[in-house]
Amino acid sequence: MNTSTECSAILPSPPESDVYLKIRDSTPLFGPPGTNQRIPIEVHNELEEDISLFFLFHESFPIQSVHHDIHAEMVEGVDPNSLFISGNSSSLVYIKLHISDFIPDLYRGKITLTAKLVHTNYSDTELPSNWRTSVSFYYTVANNGISKNDSDKPLCSQFEECSGGKEDCTKDACEYNTRERVLRVKDPGSGIQSVQVLYPDSADLQYQRFTIGTQHEIRLLVTQSCCDNALSVAVQDLAGNDAICSVGDVPATSQTSKPNAIFLVACLLYATVNYPKYPLFSL
Repeated sequence: MNTSTECSAILPSPPESDVYLKIRDSTPLFGPPGTNQRIPIEVHNELEEDISLFFLFHESFPIQSVHHDIHAEMVEGVDPNSLFISGNSSSLVYIKLHISDFIPDLYRGKITLTAKLVHTNYSDTELPSNWRTSVSFYYTVANNGISKNDSDKPLCSQFEECSGGKEDCTKDACEYNTRERVLRVKDPGSGIQSVQVLYPDSADLQYQRFTIGTQHEIRLLVTQSCCDNALSVAVQDLAGNDAICSVGDVPATSQTSKPNAIFLVACLLYATVNYPKYPLFSL
């Protein structure tokens, strides 16, 4: 494990505002051509006051075209395109997609949803007038499901200990000191969907906000107590493959990845939403 990494170069994303957009880890971000899809986006308002929002989308194409370069718009709109949301509550909006028949298998498009304030005579919020928030993801066109085209786990480097961390952890009172480690992860297939610390539970994970499904490298910064030398991080891609990246003597019960259960839920949700007339199970 390297011990010379400069962790100050890894700046975490700024904290989320009290109003933010989120895509659940269980959301399937893939579908076959010739279908209509609806991607649920959670809208959270943790302010005390009610607010009104309107939504804009942006689509980048082509991100990747396996067969030939094409101009393939998938987004039809946002439903609803405006929303009144009470304080301390959440709601859903849907990005409506139409996957045309001519779009080739494994085509990837990047979609961004942005929320802005609707200003009225009754607006009374601490958010500035130019406030906005957004969430981005890659959507993959897949004839036979994305997992059939990507069976490879995400890649993770060796953990690198930050400069100075080792010296701090040699002090007697370990409970008063922390160590910082860097982990670099990447998935050249379907792209990274989520990362989470498996062990220890008290570890703090920070990283630059990334586009869900990115194939670029992500650098994770983990801070943990000097009393515990072991560390385990789970990384999952959009196809449901997960890698467990560990260092030290991690308890066996902490090395079971939680994302696999999430991916099973995603498959069931995809079947229920997009093929409701077909039963999931038969006796």
